[in-house]
Amino acid sequence: MLHMIGMALSKEGKFEDAVAIFVRCVTIKPDDAYCFNWLGVAYYNLGKIEDARSAFERTISIGGYDNLTAAAVVSAHRMLEELPPQPKPPQALNPSGGGHPSTSDSEKFGTGFFVSAEGHILTNNHVVDGCKSLATTDGAILSVVSRNELADLALLKSDIKPSAVAIFGSSLQVGDAVMAFGFPLPGLLTAEGNSTNGIISALSGPNGDLNLIQITAPVQPGNSGGPLVDQYGRVVGVIVAKLDALAVAKATGDIPQNVNFAIRDNLVTAFLDSMEIPHRTSNSTTAMSWPAVARAEKNMSVAIVCTQ
Repeated sequence: MLHMIGMALSKEGKFEDAVAIFVRCVTIKPDDAYCFNWLGVAYYNLGKIEDARSAFERTISIGGYDNLTAAAVVSAHRMLEELPPQPKPPQALNPSGGGHPSTSDSEKFGTGFFVSAEGHILTNNHVVDGCKSLATTDGAILSVVSRNELADLALLKSDIKPSAVAIFGSSLQVGDAVMAFGFPLPGLLTAEGNSTNGIISALSGPNGDLNLIQITAPVQPGNSGGPLVDQYGRVVGVIVAKLDALAVAKATGDIPQNVNFAIRDNLVTAFLDSMEIPHRTSNSTTAMSWPAVARAEKNMSVAIVCTQ
């Protein structure tokens, strides 16, 4: 059904709307080559060449032999031949914490937050990638339920009965005030976690990536997987990356400031829907105080230790 809606939107020239539909399709079905191919076509028509290239390459890597999939693979090969050569810019994005080592070379840290009363925890895929074991800093054992490498999301399960869980249901706008929470720079900053304020500065990420939003709230290594919450207490994103200031400074001669990124909440809820994990929503228009938002974030969040 989703691919039919996306195709209809594409045929009407509504390619941005089509991208949103196809992103949801591939989030629910990460092995759907047909949706990846059409996602590439939509990106191509929007002039987002590198996003299109990535979608076409993913189509080919999935492969398949049924008629629809085979046709998608043929189309992807043809479209790749039409794309201009791939540029080689400096690496501009750094994960905001999934790769941050502790004093031991065998560990790395990240952040997660509860999305169900049954102890399900959401974080970034790069936080849990390559881990032999996972636990909270309090010693609670975590297991991986599902991972989506494309969306950079992972769902974990614990035996913890949380005192608070995430609430979704926002409508994002540029300029909206937000607060990030996480456990950055473990061993250097407080183990109680850090809250940082900012605004939504753009409704897309690098190269117009509609899976991400750009924020000014400062984040550090260890923030990856933490919640980004609006003034109504609703999770609007998952902290995922920061601009690599050194790489950008080397390329441009200027040091970027407060350029960080979070995964959009609609991609997050689509991921949870694909796992059939019920999640809370709210359309409240009653603003909370920022200290109350900070307490809510802290109560729903956990520090994650990955042993490699």
